[in-house]
Amino acid sequence: MKFGNYMAWILLIHSLIDATMIEPVTSLKSGIANIEDQNDGIEELGNLLGQMLVKITNKYLFGCNLVTVGTNSTLLPFIAKALFRGFQGSVLVEVSSLMSVNIPRINIQTLKNLWNHPKDTCRGLLIDLTTADSFAVLSSLEVADLWLQPKTIVIFVGGSKDLEKTLYHKTLRNIHHTLYLSLHEDTLRYLTNKQKRCILPRCPKDTGAWRYPLKAFWRCHYCNNGEMGIETYGHWNMDSGVPEKVHLFHGA
Repeated sequence: MKFGNYMAWILLIHSLIDATMIEPVTSLKSGIANIEDQNDGIEELGNLLGQMLVKITNKYLFGCNLVTVGTNSTLLPFIAKALFRGFQGSVLVEVSSLMSVNIPRINIQTLKNLWNHPKDTCRGLLIDLTTADSFAVLSSLEVADLWLQPKTIVIFVGGSKDLEKTLYHKTLRNIHHTLYLSLHEDTLRYLTNKQKRCILPRCPKDTGAWRYPLKAFWRCHYCNNGEMGIETYGHWNMDSGVPEKVHLFHGA
């Protein structure tokens, strides 16, 4: 199996506080595949998002298990690096691709094993959709029975084009707590362009698009005249993160 120029972990379980909190559920292997030619803008964006997510997860997922999912992402390695350093939970699990041709059953069964594990009392799921096929990822989570885990906190990082089809997807129908961090379209365009191999001086210029504010959304069950709907927390600056007065995951 060939890995591209990104952190391609088939599965990584890394104990951050207590290695005895949860036992391995499958054969584990980790590898970091040649993070080459990364742009400072992508690294900085990943660091800023990572720090924002560290604060969120430490407040709402303290002592819990966190699963991160990404496909061919240049951004997720830097987010994961920040989480490894700052997340105060029990176990951090990285699944590189739920729809990999070579390992779909392993990853899906691994997720099922994790949330059926007796020591898995609370968990969060972080999904990077910046380069992933959202339909494929969400369909895989449906097969993995995410809908049977209503207390799982699910956080997405993606663009506005995937917002509604993601938060309205049937796999989230029973999930109580969601957060969708929608990156600015210029930021996504910058990420997409930088992922393509380029030779100077034809590489896209760093216009500072990675610094643009994101917009945060959440899925509510009865806010739309008694029906499910989507509400916004407004715009968040990358460097300042979640506004102090904003309370996420109502009831969490």
